[in-house]
This record gives sequence, C-alpha cells and structure tokens, in this order.
Amino acid sequence: MTVQISFQEPLAGLGSFTEYDFAPLDGARDTYTLRASEQPAIRLFVVDAAAYLPDYVGELDHPAHRESGVFVVVTPHADGVSVNLLAPIFIDPVTRTGAQVIATDDIERVQVPLRRTA
Repeated sequence: MTVQISFQEPLAGLGSFTEYDFAPLDGARDTYTLRASEQPAIRLFVVDAAAYLPDYVGELDHPAHRESGVFVVVTPHADGVSVNLLAPIFIDPVTRTGAQVIATDDIERVQVPLRRTA
C-alpha cells in the first residue's frame, strides 16, 4: 500500500521535493521506496532501521524518533548493500509526515555494510 508522506524540508540531495510516495518494495522484507510524488523517477530505497540496525535506532536521541519509524537509505554495490547512518529518515505513519535529520558528522558512517540482525 502506498502512502503519501509530507516533509517540511526537502530530503538531502533530491532537489526541492517535499511530497513523497512511500511504499513497500515487492519481495524485499522491511524495504521501501520513497518516490517524489511530482517526479517518480526521483527515488530512494530505504530499510526499516529497527529490523536491520536495532543498536543504531537505540542510539538516536531525537524527538522525531519517539513516535516515528526510523529508516535509512540503502545503496546497492557489486559486493553487497550499504546504508547511510548520517541522515536517518523519520516517518510518522499516523500524521503521514517525515523528517530527515543529520545525526552525526562521522563520514565513515555514510556507507556502512548492511546485514540483517532481527
């Protein structure tokens, strides 16, 4: 099921878009797409951080985290998949709003190999 999510601020690196369609990716558990509603070719793949990175979710101390799901952007590579832990995306399923927060300035956390832990 696709849900429209509104962001107050544009997502990093994706232009001025603030309305996105959020939908599960067929055949990939806990994986979703965020597509710019006005231009669907602009998209991100994200995973539910709680399913893959429960320790990371626990270390986030941000008000948006308390009521929202936490998602991280995934990037496929020839040798696997990495996640960006610098800019988690918080999505509140009730209000259908989202926010991206720069969580840290540790550049080594931009491409962290992804392995399911839950």
